[in-house]
Amino acid sequence: MMGKIRNLAFTIFSFLSLSLLSACSDSSDGDINIASDFENSRTYFSTSTSVELEVVYEPDAAPLTEDTFGGGIPIWGITQANIEEVFSDRPLPVFVNVPTSLSQMTQVPTQNKTRWTVEDILQFTDDFRRNRSSAIQTYFFVAFVNGIFVNNDGVEQPSTIGLNVTGTPICFIFKDVVSAGSSGDNNALVAFLEQSTLVHELGHAFGYVNNGIPLASDHWDEENGAHCTNENCVMFWLNEGVRNLTQFVEQYMDSGSLILYGEECILDAREYLP
Repeated sequence: MMGKIRNLAFTIFSFLSLSLLSACSDSSDGDINIASDFENSRTYFSTSTSVELEVVYEPDAAPLTEDTFGGGIPIWGITQANIEEVFSDRPLPVFVNVPTSLSQMTQVPTQNKTRWTVEDILQFTDDFRRNRSSAIQTYFFVAFVNGIFVNNDGVEQPSTIGLNVTGTPICFIFKDVVSAGSSGDNNALVAFLEQSTLVHELGHAFGYVNNGIPLASDHWDEENGAHCTNENCVMFWLNEGVRNLTQFVEQYMDSGSLILYGEECILDAREYLP
């Protein structure tokens, strides 16, 4: 498996021209409250005993689910492993359920959108989200869509790969931006982009960094919002250029671990006992 991931890294270094982690966008839901009373960091890390992903996708925006990385580990095993790491060693054991095939996800009708505003995202979520969290069961809603994000000023964000609507369990991945970043039909690269972006956005949904989960150490990049100062953490706000991205991927490869969160973020979750 590690040999195949090393080969993947050379492909990433050759083709990736945009920064993965700078392509994150944190969006506010304004006056619209779509999170239930149980969809907050305090509940996630106190009474919840089950964390599940509800994944939907447009027909031409389906996430990759094939065993591209080899070694018998599903692509979505990356997301599974990172969620399990965040919620491990809790006073209450937490069961994590992440879909690994399209048959376990839901295809929704084509939305025929090239631009997505926050209002569009909230309406889409209202239309297609099936599950709401309870005190003991947490659901995160993940949508893969075509098009690009447009911020509150009406400015297109062609480098925004994914976003989390602040204060909610809602995460969106923009497949057109993923495809543009991969610079070609390379499934391994697309899979890495999708999974890394999703792990990052779920981190925001959990409450990283200092946005629901209190800090256990000084690693909050206050200047850049809810991000980490550790360049080797998936929650770092920017890996600018090939050199820094290379360092991030090399850590991922050489460690033999699927965990993309840095030690500081993991410690935040470990010590958060609301």
